[in-house]
Amino acid sequence: MANKFFDTHTHMDAEKFDATIKFQLQFEKERFLPEEQEPAKGENDNSLETIFYTFLKERQFSRKGLEWQLDGIKSALLLFGRMDITAITKKELAKVLQA
Repeated sequence: MANKFFDTHTHMDAEKFDATIKFQLQFEKERFLPEEQEPAKGENDNSLETIFYTFLKERQFSRKGLEWQLDGIKSALLLFGRMDITAITKKELAKVLQA
């Protein structure tokens, strides 16, 4: 029994397809990432981490800009990452500024 794929596709078609996949893997990695899932029930959507990630995603900084943003908020994320942003007080923010 003949394989329909090999009957209708040439070696050149296979190489073209392979090159396309390799290009996508190198330059379009997001195509191969799993789609973002809805937050689990009870998951904190108002956490500093979630809000900051959304900010970074929407702004689409250059690599240098992204590094600068991450460096600037690193200590706050370590202290308040999953905490609801409405629960962060001025006193707690002062700790970040001192760190």
